[in-house]
Amino acid sequence: MSPASGEIQEPFMVEDADYIIVTMGAISGTAKAAALRLRKEGIKAGVLKIRVYRPFPADVVAKYLERAKAVGVLDKAVLFGSTVEGPLAMDVIATLYTRDIRVPFASFVHGLGGRDIYVKEVVDMFKYLEKLASKGKSERETIYVGVKE
Repeated sequence: MSPASGEIQEPFMVEDADYIIVTMGAISGTAKAAALRLRKEGIKAGVLKIRVYRPFPADVVAKYLERAKAVGVLDKAVLFGSTVEGPLAMDVIATLYTRDIRVPFASFVHGLGGRDIYVKEVVDMFKYLEKLASKGKSERETIYVGVKE
Protein backbone atom coordinates (compact mmCIF):
# COMPACT_ATOMS: atom_id res chain seq x y z
CA MET A 1 0.00 0.00 0.00
CA SER A 2 1.41 3.40 -0.97
CA PRO A 3 0.84 6.46 1.17
CA ALA A 4 -1.41 9.21 -0.08
CA SER A 5 0.33 11.78 -2.23
CA GLY A 6 1.85 14.48 -0.07
CA GLU A 7 2.09 12.42 3.12
CA ILE A 8 5.10 13.42 5.20
CA GLN A 9 5.61 9.95 6.62
CA GLU A 10 5.09 6.37 5.52
CA PRO A 11 4.29 4.07 8.46
CA PHE A 12 4.76 0.34 7.91
CA MET A 13 3.31 -2.02 10.53
CA VAL A 14 3.87 0.51 13.33
CA GLU A 15 0.36 0.45 14.80
CA ASP A 16 1.12 -2.50 17.09
CA ALA A 17 4.93 -2.56 16.80
CA ASP A 18 7.06 -3.08 19.87
CA TYR A 19 10.24 -2.14 17.99
CA ILE A 20 10.29 0.63 15.40
CA ILE A 21 13.12 1.75 13.15
CA VAL A 22 12.87 5.25 11.65
CA THR A 23 14.35 5.65 8.17
CA MET A 24 14.58 7.94 5.17
CA GLY A 25 15.15 7.09 1.53
CA ALA A 26 16.09 3.82 -0.14
CA ILE A 27 17.02 1.98 3.06
CA SER A 28 13.32 1.91 3.94
CA GLY A 29 12.64 -1.01 1.58
CA THR A 30 15.34 -3.10 3.24
CA ALA A 31 14.01 -2.18 6.68
CA LYS A 32 10.46 -3.18 5.66
CA ALA A 33 11.73 -6.56 4.43
CA ALA A 34 13.45 -7.06 7.81
CA ALA A 35 10.25 -6.13 9.67
CA LEU A 36 8.26 -8.64 7.60
CA ARG A 37 10.79 -11.37 8.34
CA LEU A 38 10.60 -10.67 12.07
CA ARG A 39 6.79 -10.56 12.03
CA LYS A 40 6.87 -14.13 10.69
CA GLU A 41 8.94 -15.03 13.78
CA GLY A 42 6.40 -13.36 16.08
CA ILE A 43 8.43 -10.21 16.76
CA LYS A 44 6.36 -7.05 16.34
CA ALA A 45 8.68 -4.88 14.22
CA GLY A 46 7.70 -1.76 12.29
CA VAL A 47 9.26 0.94 10.13
CA LEU A 48 8.50 4.65 10.02
CA LYS A 49 9.81 6.22 6.81
CA ILE A 50 10.18 9.99 6.90
CA ARG A 51 9.37 11.38 3.45
CA VAL A 52 9.62 15.11 4.24
CA TYR A 53 12.52 16.06 6.48
CA ARG A 54 12.03 19.82 6.86
CA PRO A 55 10.15 21.07 8.63
CA PHE A 56 10.66 17.98 10.75
CA PRO A 57 7.30 16.25 11.41
CA ALA A 58 7.86 15.99 15.17
CA ASP A 59 4.21 15.61 16.20
CA VAL A 60 3.64 12.83 13.67
CA VAL A 61 6.84 11.03 14.68
CA ALA A 62 5.93 11.26 18.38
CA LYS A 63 2.47 9.84 17.69
CA TYR A 64 3.93 6.72 16.08
CA LEU A 65 6.80 6.17 18.52
CA GLU A 66 5.19 6.85 21.90
CA ARG A 67 3.91 3.29 22.38
CA ALA A 68 7.04 1.45 21.20
CA LYS A 69 9.16 -0.59 23.60
CA ALA A 70 12.33 0.56 21.77
CA VAL A 71 13.16 2.84 18.85
CA GLY A 72 16.09 2.85 16.44
CA VAL A 73 17.06 5.30 13.72
CA LEU A 74 19.02 4.43 10.58
CA ASP A 75 21.05 7.29 9.19
CA LYS A 76 23.26 7.38 6.12
CA ALA A 77 25.08 10.52 7.18
CA VAL A 78 27.24 11.61 10.09
CA LEU A 79 27.31 14.79 12.18
CA PHE A 80 30.84 14.65 13.56
CA GLY A 81 31.23 16.11 17.01
CA SER A 82 27.61 15.75 18.05
CA THR A 83 26.38 13.57 20.88
CA VAL A 84 24.50 11.32 18.47
CA GLU A 85 26.16 11.20 15.09
CA GLY A 86 23.15 10.80 12.79
CA PRO A 87 21.12 13.88 11.78
CA LEU A 88 17.80 12.02 11.68
CA ALA A 89 18.59 10.43 15.04
CA MET A 90 19.22 13.88 16.54
CA ASP A 91 15.78 15.06 15.43
CA VAL A 92 14.05 11.92 16.65
CA ILE A 93 15.75 12.12 20.06
CA ALA A 94 14.80 15.79 20.37
CA THR A 95 11.21 14.93 19.44
CA LEU A 96 10.98 12.22 22.09
CA TYR A 97 12.73 14.25 24.79
CA THR A 98 10.68 17.43 24.33
CA ARG A 99 7.47 15.42 24.59
CA ASP A 100 8.55 13.47 27.69
CA ILE A 101 8.51 10.19 25.79
CA ARG A 102 11.05 7.91 27.41
CA VAL A 103 11.75 4.85 25.31
CA PRO A 104 15.02 2.91 24.88
CA PHE A 105 16.76 4.29 21.80
CA ALA A 106 19.63 3.41 19.46
CA SER A 107 21.21 5.36 16.61
CA PHE A 108 22.57 3.32 13.70
CA VAL A 109 24.69 4.72 10.84
CA HIS A 110 24.89 2.62 7.68
CA GLY A 111 25.94 2.85 4.06
CA LEU A 112 29.01 5.01 4.51
CA GLY A 113 31.20 4.97 1.43
CA GLY A 114 28.26 3.78 -0.65
CA ARG A 115 28.17 0.37 1.03
CA ASP A 116 25.02 -1.69 0.70
CA ILE A 117 23.01 -2.72 3.72
CA TYR A 118 21.33 -6.09 3.87
CA VAL A 119 18.11 -7.38 5.40
CA LYS A 120 20.05 -9.51 7.92
CA GLU A 121 21.83 -6.40 9.21
CA VAL A 122 18.51 -4.64 9.81
CA VAL A 123 17.10 -7.79 11.43
CA ASP A 124 20.09 -7.66 13.79
CA MET A 125 19.27 -4.00 14.56
CA PHE A 126 15.70 -4.92 15.49
CA LYS A 127 17.02 -7.70 17.74
CA TYR A 128 19.39 -5.21 19.34
CA LEU A 129 16.38 -2.98 20.08
CA GLU A 130 14.67 -5.97 21.68
CA LYS A 131 17.66 -6.35 24.04
CA LEU A 132 17.63 -2.62 24.85
CA ALA A 133 13.94 -2.82 25.70
CA SER A 134 14.54 -5.72 28.09
CA LYS A 135 17.21 -3.64 29.87
CA GLY A 136 15.16 -0.45 29.75
CA LYS A 137 18.19 1.57 28.64
CA SER A 138 19.25 3.53 25.58
CA GLU A 139 22.48 3.12 23.67
CA ARG A 140 24.70 6.11 24.37
CA GLU A 141 26.94 5.82 21.32
CA THR A 142 26.10 5.60 17.65
CA ILE A 143 26.41 2.09 16.23
CA TYR A 144 28.12 1.88 12.85
CA VAL A 145 26.89 -0.93 10.59
CA GLY A 146 28.84 -2.43 7.70
CA VAL A 147 31.94 -0.33 8.25
CA LYS A 148 35.23 -2.04 7.58
CA GLU A 149 38.05 -1.35 10.01
